[in-house]
Amino acid sequence: MHILLIVDCYLPSTKSVAQLADDLARGFVGQGHDVTVLAPADDLKDNVTVSDEPGLHVVRYRAGRMKGANLTLRAMNEVVISLVAALRTRGYMAHRRYDYIVFYSPSIFYGPLVAYFRRRWKARSYLILRDIFPDWAIHTGVLRKGPAYYLFKVFERIQYRAADVIGVETARSYEYFKMTPFIGKVELLRNWATTDRPGRVDRSYRRELETTQGRRQAAV
Repeated sequence: MHILLIVDCYLPSTKSVAQLADDLARGFVGQGHDVTVLAPADDLKDNVTVSDEPGLHVVRYRAGRMKGANLTLRAMNEVVISLVAALRTRGYMAHRRYDYIVFYSPSIFYGPLVAYFRRRWKARSYLILRDIFPDWAIHTGVLRKGPAYYLFKVFERIQYRAADVIGVETARSYEYFKMTPFIGKVELLRNWATTDRPGRVDRSYRRELETTQGRRQAAV
């Protein structure tokens, strides 16, 4: 299966989302799928760069600054991110086709891009939803109800409509959807992690240190 993973940051970013995205992408590759990761970067000189390794292709496209930018600039750059991604990557995507699209929120602004690709390829889509934005911003006092809030609500609805399945992290998020027309799409999806862990070392350092200390005392 050809899978397109759309995220708003990817390695070498140190953000946890970037590592989670890499774990997910490599998990898909390990299952035999061919994966393309699509992510913005604000430090590129070219419109798009591509790095390839077996089964995994990372496509970075030049976009306006979002992480660390002031709220107004960040909002402006995020609102147009779907259009920017489509225009920057159109050459790369022109002859490619995907069976499944996985997109991660935040950001809430990839809905138009996913809807476009979904129609174009007749693909299915999965939204990994980690924040109920913009409502959480209202509850925490970061945002007030006004023009910006209602604009964000439009994009929130677009991304829900663009998803065939919506994976939420908590039961509280699931309860939120019970009052929406999207509840039939929603399922609980906990965070994932790679299962590749270092093997257990069968060695007792305490016993070795105690033995070494005992030898030193005997020598004295």
